Amino acid sequence: MISLKDLIGSELEKIEGLNDSITTGYPQQWSKFPIVVYQEETNQPHTITDNEEQLTTIGYKIDIWTKKTSTTSFSLEIDKVMTGLGFRRTNAVDQDEPNGLRHKVMRYRAVVSTDEKYIYHK
Repeated sequence: MISLKDLIGSELEKIEGLNDSITTGYPQQWSKFPIVVYQEETNQPHTITDNEEQLTTIGYKIDIWTKKTSTTSFSLEIDKVMTGLGFRRTNAVDQDEPNGLRHKVMRYRAVVSTDEKYIYHK
């Protein structure tokens, strides 16, 4: 098993305007926006040889909440980071929020070698 949580978090923190807004769990505080939550959704063996996992399928879900009229600027920057790391976007959708916040859900997937941490598109 392999984890890319630290790598993804450090790369997302480099996006201007997001460095204090990124978390790995549901936000406890809703006073400072934007809020970005990234969570690993999938971490499963892809290829096993000689009884050892060689490739792992990893999937991430990224939620963006903002009070702005659109999440577009942040979603474009997040997409650059994730695709730059080798992930493929599998979905991106705007969610209706009854509280007036703008909310986008983005999902990414990749196949990662466990020894070299090389990321392959799936």
